[in-house]
Amino acid sequence: MPLVKGSSRQAVSENIRRERAAGKPEKQSVAIALSVARRAKRANGGATFSKTPHPGGLLHSHVGGRTDHLPVTVKSGSYVIPADIVSALGEGNTLNGRVKLDHMFKRAAPKEKSGEKVPIMAAGGEYIINPEEIKARFGNLETGHKALDAFVKAYRAKTIKKLKGLPGPARGHE
Repeated sequence: MPLVKGSSRQAVSENIRRERAAGKPEKQSVAIALSVARRAKRANGGATFSKTPHPGGLLHSHVGGRTDHLPVTVKSGSYVIPADIVSALGEGNTLNGRVKLDHMFKRAAPKEKSGEKVPIMAAGGEYIINPEEIKARFGNLETGHKALDAFVKAYRAKTIKKLKGLPGPARGHE
């Protein structure tokens, strides 16, 4: 019986069971199962992606924005708003930016259960917009992605201009 390709605890346990059932000793079964798990991790750049796509919305994590260290599965056609834009929408507060994006996109359309799933590397503070939410807001994915690209670029430019005009930090008086 072929071994399960994956690095999850369930995959490793199942592979140990299969190797034992094939008559191999315990230590050899464990070594083979762990070797399969290491190969699976290397194939994904060391990351283990979930089988269930992220439901959309804010990616909560201790991993900072722009680091792309989180292995996440999303629906094909999803759009990821960068963490700096989410924070800028909330005037430096990511959670406030999330609330604004939730009002714009969250629950805009019924959630489709089917569709292709795509593994991506993401960062904390980023915001995932599902394809059905994009279609509901913009009519289709191509128009939606172009509009979102333009929005991100324009909002980033606006934020940079605003930040350049702010005074430096206040100093305490001695």
